[in-house]
Amino acid sequence: MKINKLVESEEHSVPIVIADDEIILRSVDTRHFYKNKKIKPNIFKPPIGSCNVSVIRFHYVPVTECKRRGKEIASKVKDCCFKGFVALKCAMIKEANVGIKDSREIFLGHADIIYSHPRPPEALPNCAPDDLEAVIEFNEVTKKLLNACKLFLDTAPTSEDWQGDEIAL
Repeated sequence: MKINKLVESEEHSVPIVIADDEIILRSVDTRHFYKNKKIKPNIFKPPIGSCNVSVIRFHYVPVTECKRRGKEIASKVKDCCFKGFVALKCAMIKEANVGIKDSREIFLGHADIIYSHPRPPEALPNCAPDDLEAVIEFNEVTKKLLNACKLFLDTAPTSEDWQGDEIAL
């Protein structure tokens, strides 16, 4: 599969069905790292109350556009900076027992990882979570996705162009 093809202007140039061998990117910023530089599981968790995790279909979006969108997301959070991407194949997402769907209504090349339950709020200390089934799903899936993904850091995250290693799996 040729990687990082420029998106043509017509929507039909990007298939709705996401191929198992497509590279899927998730933007990484300072919120997603522990102090020891390991990635936190929250990288693959949706906002509380949501089932969707936004990702990019890398085959159809140039890396500079992926970076621009990642920087835009990070800029909306106080003291947060874009750092790079995690990448994995679509098949790895499906193997983690979650869905993935094209969401071109957001932008052409956008997709969502879809959990079967909305993310529940964090449980209070010494209390059981309200939706134990959802908590178990999120813990199992995020562990599988973290083990399957590869981290690509940008050596110049404030620049406009991608300055990291070639994104390939």
